[in-house]
This record gives sequence, structure tokens and C-alpha cells, in this order.
Amino acid sequence: VRNGNCAADTSSSVSITVNPLAVGGTIGDVAVCDTINNGTLTLNGSIGTIVSWESSVDNGATWATIANTTTTLNYTNVKDTTLYRAILVTGCSQDTSAVGTIFINPNTIAGVVSKSDSVCSAVNSNTLHLTGYRGSVLGWQKSIDDGTVWTAIANTTDSLTYTNISQTTLYRAIVQNGSCDIDTSSQAKIFVFPTSVGGAVSAGSSGACEGSNGGTLTLTGYVGSVLRWEASTDGGTTWSTIANTTSTYTYLNIAKTTSYRAVVQSGNCTAATSTVSTISLIPTPVAVFT
Repeated sequence: VRNGNCAADTSSSVSITVNPLAVGGTIGDVAVCDTINNGTLTLNGSIGTIVSWESSVDNGATWATIANTTTTLNYTNVKDTTLYRAILVTGCSQDTSAVGTIFINPNTIAGVVSKSDSVCSAVNSNTLHLTGYRGSVLGWQKSIDDGTVWTAIANTTDSLTYTNISQTTLYRAIVQNGSCDIDTSSQAKIFVFPTSVGGAVSAGSSGACEGSNGGTLTLTGYVGSVLRWEASTDGGTTWSTIANTTSTYTYLNIAKTTSYRAVVQSGNCTAATSTVSTISLIPTPVAVFT
């Protein structure tokens, strides 16, 4: 300022401070497992001073204040899917961050494999089903040593078909829900019976004297359980059942030449018939005087 021909003078100064507008920034989403979880949410790209954080368990209908003025927020054992946001201010405005969500994955449930079964060796087939599980099937496993060692099966569906297995085998499924722990299903045991083998019937003697006779037949080389023995007096045209489930049979005082055989079955395999042993009846000698 100058007045007349007096010397010019300068007024006092005024400082105008320009405050930036508040910028809320962003918070990333997180997926965690139910009940046991922990981690840290981080606010990025914000401008301003953090007044507080807020959380909501009803999808944003209501918000609860969290006393935290830093750019990070630690969480522990969150039980419900929860929204989080931060409130920021500058000298001239307030802003709210974008919402970050902690998604809660229910715990993994591996389920049950159904069902255990018994099959015959060489020719068999069936489908196992996984039920009652929660999550995704990562794969299946099998064991032929009663669970000591498991071999992976590349199958991510909830059913598994086996065909012509020759050894008793355990099966199980591996399941994981989201980021939760991996879990293993119950086991199904497919018991494999060897194919039935009838074996051979042998006798101490192939002949018996008419009238008083007796002997023991023995079944050898068979695989399975003896269901019964059978006898035939017409050369094998018809057979009658003998209620005997042991590997030996004792005959006594047969009146006709008789063939014997055993019927054997291994598990649920088709029954097999042994070889036939025939006891020939020898007439009693008759002395003729002349």
C-alpha cells in the first residue's frame, strides 16, 4: 500500500491451507473357515485420518463401531460372514472405505462311503457313493494292506466304480470345503473272496464188500467252505444230499455201488463241485461145493 508520496508498505499475510478431500480406500475380501480363524484386514489407497472401523453381520443393514484408528484390523475366530469398512476424515470432508468381507466357509465334512461289500475274485463290479459330505471331493484313495499304505485315485466326483479287483480293498474319499482343513471320509471295505475250487475226493479204497462195509472219503485241494456232500447210485444221473459240511465223509454199509462228491463255495462266489469218487460194491463170495 502507498499513500501519496509516502513510502510504500506491505500488509500482514494470510495463509490459505487447502485440505484434500477424504478418500476411503479399499479393503480386500477374505474367505476363512468356521470357528477357528485369524488374520489381518488392510486398508489401502486411503486419504485422511481414520476415525474408526465398522463391522456388520447383517449385510450392511446395521453397523457396529470398532475402536481402531490404524490402517490394519486384526480378526480372530469370526463365526459369521462379516462386512468391514473404515471411516476417514480430512479438514473438509469425510469418506467411508469400500467394504471388505470375511466370508465364512463351514467346516469340512468328509461324509460316508457306502457301502462295504463282499465280491468274488476276477469278475466283480460295483459303484461306491459318498454321501453326507460338505465341500469338494479332492480325490479318492484305496488300500490293499488294510490301511497301512494308501494309493491316490484321480476322481473328483462323489461316486467311484471298481471293476474286477482281485484283492480285498479299502476305499475312502478326500474332501475340503473352501479354505477349511482337508478331511477323510469313512472307509468302505470290499472283501474279495477267491474263486470257489471244488477239490478232489479220495478214498482209502475204491471197493466195498457187500453186507458189512465202511470207509472214509477225504476232500483235498478245495477253496471255500463245504456246503454239503452228495451221493449217487445211478452213475451220476441223480444226486441226493448228504448233510455234512466237513472235509471228510464216512460211509457205512452201502448196499449199492455209490458215487460221492462235495459241493464247495467261497464267499458269495459260484459254488463248485469236487471230483467224483466211486465206491464199487463187491459181492460177497459164495462157496459152491460140487
